[in-house]
Amino acid sequence: MQPSNLLIYRSKFICSIILLLKNIFGTGFLFLSVVEMEKHKTFPAIRMLEIAFDPGTSLTKVVYSFQGEPTQVMVMEPEILELPVYSFEDNSQDIFSNRDDRPEDDAWLKLKRSDEGCFVLGYLARTMNVSPQVSSAKHKKSVLKLLAVIGAIAQKRGLQDRFSVKVSCVLPYNEMAEKGLFEKALVSALRSFYFRGKHYKVKLDYFFCAPEGGGIAVKMRADSSADSFSQKTVAVLMFGHRNTSCLTFSRGKILASCTATSDLGFHRLIETVSQRSFISDSDLLIQSIYAMHTDISEDDINLRRLVRARASEGASSQAGDIARAIAIARSQYWAVIKDWICRTLPPEVDLALISGGAASSPFLREEIEKLDFVSSFSWVETVPFVKDRLRKFPAEDNLSVRFADVSCLFDAVFSASRNPVAVA
Repeated sequence: MQPSNLLIYRSKFICSIILLLKNIFGTGFLFLSVVEMEKHKTFPAIRMLEIAFDPGTSLTKVVYSFQGEPTQVMVMEPEILELPVYSFEDNSQDIFSNRDDRPEDDAWLKLKRSDEGCFVLGYLARTMNVSPQVSSAKHKKSVLKLLAVIGAIAQKRGLQDRFSVKVSCVLPYNEMAEKGLFEKALVSALRSFYFRGKHYKVKLDYFFCAPEGGGIAVKMRADSSADSFSQKTVAVLMFGHRNTSCLTFSRGKILASCTATSDLGFHRLIETVSQRSFISDSDLLIQSIYAMHTDISEDDINLRRLVRARASEGASSQAGDIARAIAIARSQYWAVIKDWICRTLPPEVDLALISGGAASSPFLREEIEKLDFVSSFSWVETVPFVKDRLRKFPAEDNLSVRFADVSCLFDAVFSASRNPVAVA
């Protein structure tokens, strides 16, 4: 294909995607300026770094590719710690390993050469006993997380200090009003930042922001077999660690009055169980509760694991206490979630598409299926166009569910014809 024809093709493809996104979310959700559109008509035909980004509270999830190459994925722990500049200068050899094979596990950055603070992110911050912040808005931390992701990709591929990037991301519905501030802060930060001591100057060539669940919705709309999306009332329910979100569509158009984000994430249940059972290992608690059904036997392997982790004498004889703590916390949590869902969704829903890491819990699945005003349910990992896209992910880590939204977003925004995702 000649360069001139390639530019025409790219321009037409981008315009078609823009029209699709506008058709679903309305012009209020599309944050792409006329100036940026003009850039796409004239930008030279080079391989561009394309990123779909989900700054989750329990896990940062990234799908990325260089144009013309298979897509890759990256995950980072959500923790962020700010340190004074002098701590980097005096202790960098002791604190940082400077791993070149997995820079995302050794992520630290500085926004400018000035005396501003420096930031440690992901696994490195976790080793310093930093806890994720579930109360702060995602977009405020997302700039730092995205800089670390871009820096890690650049060092994995040996990129020069100057390059361009296209970014699509998801945020909670109630933070979409701040997407303009997010983009502005990102543009400014990318102009000059230091990742693991190397200086980068990156140009943001394209930016698109969708509400959580938007990637799944766009992909479903684009899928030729999803006729129900354009004809019926469809709800995309996202059960996350920090938030529970709902995107509702009526005949393919977003129904704003029945779309919302709550702070009723799975962390509420985990915190309640932790307080009642005196188990401080939140990761173990999350994994165990995810795996438990409604009826908890004292012989349940997940329960026995929690018993061994309990920080008290005689814990081996107290399985019943932990089981009761979990049962009470789950019943209370579902009562609150159910009330919110019933108040948010319309009286009749033809199809509810269920996603998010917490949705993998057998307990939640059992309760969700009892919602009698929903005609049918689909768990996102079983939907054909999602299942095929995510077949490479290990099922035991629930990554197929957790990556569904951002992976669908990548396909919808950048290219629906890319090769299946490969785990980096």
